[in-house]
Amino acid sequence: MKPIDQTRFGNPDGNCFNACIASILEIPLEDVPEYIAEAGNYYPKYNKWLEQYNLEILWMRFGHDVPNGYAILCGKSDRGLDHAVVTFKGEIVHDPHPSKVGLIEGTGTNWDIFVMLDPSLHIGSKVTAKDVTDAIQKGFESEVKPIWERGKGRKSNV
Repeated sequence: MKPIDQTRFGNPDGNCFNACIASILEIPLEDVPEYIAEAGNYYPKYNKWLEQYNLEILWMRFGHDVPNGYAILCGKSDRGLDHAVVTFKGEIVHDPHPSKVGLIEGTGTNWDIFVMLDPSLHIGSKVTAKDVTDAIQKGFESEVKPIWERGKGRKSNV
């Protein structure tokens, strides 16, 4: 996860949700499409776009299980607006708003979790902690690819 801050604020123009997606995927904010401001259910559009990363977003009601990894938590900010933050194992690890205040406690409405579409694309492409350490020590950080890059070009058995 690479923290990226939102650049627009308020409803409906704010881009906190896109900043959360960009942070989790470690991509530039401008690479995330602007679907959230559109009327209606924006999840199918985001999911179509996320296919290139072998991912989709799954909406999960807050108050049930806590996602066991990175997720987006939606709720209310102290500014009285709907807001999104990045969590890891249920703890806020990045608020894309410059205030870094997070959400008002008890206002969480839903988790947006990332689900891998085809896990078989990543079989045999595991990067270990030692691989990461070795690459950093050698100064070749670019050799360690995000998980969705490691399986690119492989054909699924499905």
